[in-house]
Amino acid sequence: MLYQQKNSVGSFFFEMIEYRDFSFRPHMHRHYELVYVREGALITEIFNKKELVCTGQLAFIPSNCLHAYFTPEHSVVDVCIFSSDYVPMFTQSIRKKQAMSCVFFCRSSVLQFAEQELFAAGHVPDLFTAKAVLYAIAGEICNSIPFQDSSEKHEILLDSAVQYIAAHFREDITLNSLAMALGYEPHYLSRCFHRAIPMHFSNYVNLFRVDAAAELLRNSELTVADVAFESGFKSVRTFNRSFIQITGQSPHVYRQAIMQDVHTQKSSLQAGDV
Repeated sequence: MLYQQKNSVGSFFFEMIEYRDFSFRPHMHRHYELVYVREGALITEIFNKKELVCTGQLAFIPSNCLHAYFTPEHSVVDVCIFSSDYVPMFTQSIRKKQAMSCVFFCRSSVLQFAEQELFAAGHVPDLFTAKAVLYAIAGEICNSIPFQDSSEKHEILLDSAVQYIAAHFREDITLNSLAMALGYEPHYLSRCFHRAIPMHFSNYVNLFRVDAAAELLRNSELTVADVAFESGFKSVRTFNRSFIQITGQSPHVYRQAIMQDVHTQKSSLQAGDV
């Protein structure tokens, strides 16, 4: 599982990416996510619940929900990541609720508006247009997806825990130290945490560390050992094991692949100049 810190911080964050034959391992982030299936079909999985998203349908992923994607045959999808400050009234309306599904249809008028201003290739909407489209889609979500009441205290606790981990993962952080920092009893925090995130706490913290390490491997000349310690790992051995478990490859192989991609891109540019 991967925690996407890039998709969890910042005000008025907005990103739109088109994918073909889209598949992505379990991950989570604080910002909202919209997926629009233009062609084919996509399987979404949220907290081990799988749903099929067909052509013309959309999926909405709330904040800090563990989710994954798999394309069974073929898909062309638009993925929009945006922060909640684009739609604060919508955020407030679902704050005490839990979505019972993630898949929904938009009315043709709303979908046409979204295709023109949100899901258009190479088009970045201005702030007011983006807010207008996202609010229109939020209305479709509220009318199409059933919600049930949930514990606001639990949601606030989880959000606070994720933010604290994101800020302190390089330190020697434990579930007990997190509980003390947030002012909760450790057993209660443990129950809330494991109900939302089905993995061991130390493994979850390592997601942040591996994410930070991957960034350093891509964009610095630090040795693998220095990258390990800079990312919060106490030993290179633990770093290597965690990196392989999460990414499927060793730090050395990961860096070599990045360097090869850069070399290939440079070669292509030089050939184009000739």
